[in-house]
Amino acid sequence: MEFVDLTEEHPARRALGDLAELHDEKIDIVAGSLLIAAEDLGLDEEDLECCIGRLDDISRQVGGLLPDDPEPADRLASLHSVLFGELDLSGDDVDIDDPGSFMLPVVVERRRGLPISLAVMYIAVAERCGLRASGVAFPGHFLARCDIDDGMVLVDPFNGGRTLDVGDCRELLAATSGEEEEFDMSLLQSASPRSVLTTLLAGLRGSYLRRSDDGRALLAHERMVLLNPTSIVLLRGRASLYWRLGRPDRALRDLEKVLSLDPYPDEAAQVSLAIKRLRTEKPWVN
Repeated sequence: MEFVDLTEEHPARRALGDLAELHDEKIDIVAGSLLIAAEDLGLDEEDLECCIGRLDDISRQVGGLLPDDPEPADRLASLHSVLFGELDLSGDDVDIDDPGSFMLPVVVERRRGLPISLAVMYIAVAERCGLRASGVAFPGHFLARCDIDDGMVLVDPFNGGRTLDVGDCRELLAATSGEEEEFDMSLLQSASPRSVLTTLLAGLRGSYLRRSDDGRALLAHERMVLLNPTSIVLLRGRASLYWRLGRPDRALRDLEKVLSLDPYPDEAAQVSLAIKRLRTEKPWVN
C-alpha cells in the first residue's frame, strides 16, 4: 500500500490556501490555476511569469485587431479571431487521462485542453481585453460566457469557440445528460471562482485516479478541501483516499469533522459506522 507523506507542504499550496481565504469575488481564477500547475508540474515563479507573459502577448494580438474606440462586440470578435482562428484553440485530440490537459501553462503552450482548462484560458485573455468573462458549469461540459451590455454570449472553447443559443444549450444538455435533466436558464449562470478551481481540481483528481496514481489524486483532493473546508462530500472523499493510502488516522480525523458539521441523520449514521470500523481496523470503503 502506497504511503504519501504530506508533512512537506508545497509553497504553491500555501499560496492557494491564502487565495482560498478570500471572498469568492476576490479569488483570481488564473492565479489559482497557475498555483495548481506549479505544485503538480514543479514550476517556479519564472515559469509562471512566462505563462502570464504569453497570455499578455495574446491579449496584445487581440488589441492589434481592434478599431479605435471599440465596442464590446468588436473586442469579442477580435478575441475569437485570435484564439480560435490564429491560435486554433480547441479540444481536438485531447487526452482526458493526461493531467497536463488540466494545467493552464500546458494548455497555453499546446493550445489544446479540456472544456474547463480551455475556459480558464479564454477567461484569462478575455479579461485582459476588457471583457467581462466567467465560467459556466454546464452539466457535463464546461463553458465560458461574456456579459455584454444587458446580454450574454455563451462560448464553447472546446469546440473552436462555437457560440451557443438556448436551442444549442438544450441539445447539449440532452447529449450530456441523456435527456435526464430538464433545461433551465439557471444552468447558464456564472460559476464562482472557487467552484471553477474546485471543478478543475476534480478533473485533475479523476485523471490521476484513471492512471492509478492515488497519491497524486489525494494531493488534488487536498486542495479541493482547502478551497471548501466544510464540504461534507469532499471530507468523506478525502477520508476514503486516506484509508486507501494507509492513513486511517487522517481518515478518522476527517470523518470526525464530518460529524461535527451536523450531517443529515442517515449520513451521520453511515459516518459513525465508518468511524467504528476504522477504530477496529476493519476494511472500510466510502
